[in-house]
Amino acid sequence: MSKLVPFFYTAGKSSIVNYDALMEDECFKSICAPEFVCAKFKEISIKDISTLNVTSATNKARAGGVDTNNINGLCSEFSLGYRPESFPPVLMTFPDGTSELWDGYNRYSACINLGIKSFPIAVYELNQEWVDNIEEAYTIVSLGLNNHAQCKSATQQDFVTCGITMIKKRKIEMTKAGIINWINKIRHSFTKRQVESIANQIYQQTTVSTNIIPFPHPRDAHAWVKDHVSTEKSTFPLVICCKEEGYAIKAQIRVMKNYLGDVDAGVDPIDTTGAVLYTKGCDTNAKVDAQREFVIKFMSEFDKLILDYAAKRAANPDHTPYQILGAIPQLNGVESMDSLVPIN
Repeated sequence: MSKLVPFFYTAGKSSIVNYDALMEDECFKSICAPEFVCAKFKEISIKDISTLNVTSATNKARAGGVDTNNINGLCSEFSLGYRPESFPPVLMTFPDGTSELWDGYNRYSACINLGIKSFPIAVYELNQEWVDNIEEAYTIVSLGLNNHAQCKSATQQDFVTCGITMIKKRKIEMTKAGIINWINKIRHSFTKRQVESIANQIYQQTTVSTNIIPFPHPRDAHAWVKDHVSTEKSTFPLVICCKEEGYAIKAQIRVMKNYLGDVDAGVDPIDTTGAVLYTKGCDTNAKVDAQREFVIKFMSEFDKLILDYAAKRAANPDHTPYQILGAIPQLNGVESMDSLVPIN
């Protein structure tokens, strides 16, 4: 556990605070103030708790509400001292001279509960160009400040919730790249994959849901076709994702099997197989059109390739147009790692 620098004393019914030892502590003096694109750090000073403008009981950028356990833990900790490596709560001052507590709600509540009259506060000044976008600035600061005593790090869901709120309130359209850039403007410790997951969730629930109906899983597209396309089960159309040629190839193989039928299995041939297309991962109308055009052109060209291939094979049926040379060795200790594994 980190060392604690005592600052809070009780004598009878009186409570006394003295931050002299904390302010002279080398660890506390060496704290680096976090940087934000929307505000500039001014100073760390001892502020009277009663003078702070606190408009919310909790951090509005967090998905959860009041954390009583966290507050109780802080009360227990403050009775012993202050962690000198912890960055203080943040007071944001605005160009018009007003100010508001933007981080440290649980620590503020713990001080009120213990009767602590003053506390170290980090003062920031909001940049003038962010005056008309205070809500996003608040999100950037409050999500990014997650390195204090009894800290509750901002979760992925916190970022998702705030991202959705930010986009909907500003009534803007954002690409996945734009959302990722927004996430990375905020101090966090997420991996690249986690950032992409957060961005995907925000994207699916904002920009995509506003402009383009998403079908993230094939079953979703199949369910829509089942509910909206009137067909018999025996002639249920193929549901083809237009994103990659692999989907079209699988569909084309199904078309071939339908066309040939299977006499031995009692499956009648289907002269014309219906197909319904859907796109995936598109964030503009142009991309939707491009995916649809791609798969239509690909299936047409692939069908011609099949005809040309079948004609050439029919002229020379004894020839096999491929040869399996072997397999890449994968069984360590069984197969030689220096050469292809022969296939019988």
